[in-house]
Amino acid sequence: MDTIFFHNLGSFDGFFLYKALLNHFDPDKVETIIDDSNKLITITFKSEQGNFIFKDSLRIFPMSLTNLCKTFGVEGKSGKYIKPFNSLDLFNDSSLFKLFLDYGMQDSIALYNALVNAQAKIFNDFKLDIVSKIIVSTSSLAFNVFRSKFQKVEIPILNNAQDSFIRRGYYGGATYYYKKYVKNAKYYDVNSLYPFAMLNDMPGRVIKYHANLRKFSLQDFFGFALAEVTIPKILVPLLPYKSENGNTIFPTGVVIGVYFSVRPFPPHLFEEGDAVRIKST
Repeated sequence: MDTIFFHNLGSFDGFFLYKALLNHFDPDKVETIIDDSNKLITITFKSEQGNFIFKDSLRIFPMSLTNLCKTFGVEGKSGKYIKPFNSLDLFNDSSLFKLFLDYGMQDSIALYNALVNAQAKIFNDFKLDIVSKIIVSTSSLAFNVFRSKFQKVEIPILNNAQDSFIRRGYYGGATYYYKKYVKNAKYYDVNSLYPFAMLNDMPGRVIKYHANLRKFSLQDFFGFALAEVTIPKILVPLLPYKSENGNTIFPTGVVIGVYFSVRPFPPHLFEEGDAVRIKST
């Protein structure tokens, strides 16, 4: 399949190209990928002469053509786009039309040369080809650079049953609002809790299922568990729970849900008589 790049396919050139292909060829031979903003990501055209995919280089390199040429060290645009290019009188003015053709030709040459240099650098550094169907944006390029150059372990893929079970333990953050009043108190805020948490161990692939967790201590268990939890009647309950309608609430009493163990546990939190007691189901 041949790849043809447009710089700003999604918001400009693609509209004209897509309409022309639909008007002159069998629509079943034209396929598109469109984002949630209704911008074209790719256009694929399958014909008897061959298959073509049109991609947006602006999605991969989000900068103007002028800056793209500077970045990869090639000659840029021949000049500025002028307003008379927008008029149909362009076709009645031979000198203006010649200027327009020269402008468009240099744009195409500049984009081609910039992408050739970009492709060579990315392939030499990371063994990736920007014409590959897996690269359609900056994020997909960065992700594949990470996987090809820096990823040290394989990213596990869960099956549907595993994924469904683990997602039962995803609750999100608390959004309740509490209005309190206090005298002679100090307020503390902690920065960078998210990156701190990301440094902790996280489960990857499924190693083993356990039908009964009674033989494990909470200090030793690491993973997701279906658990029965007794939550005492405290002023501000902290453990989330998904109700029957799917809402996340913070109840008291006995609930059964899927929860992820965070290791290491502070041992004193789970001695008899403390606020939370967990037993396996």
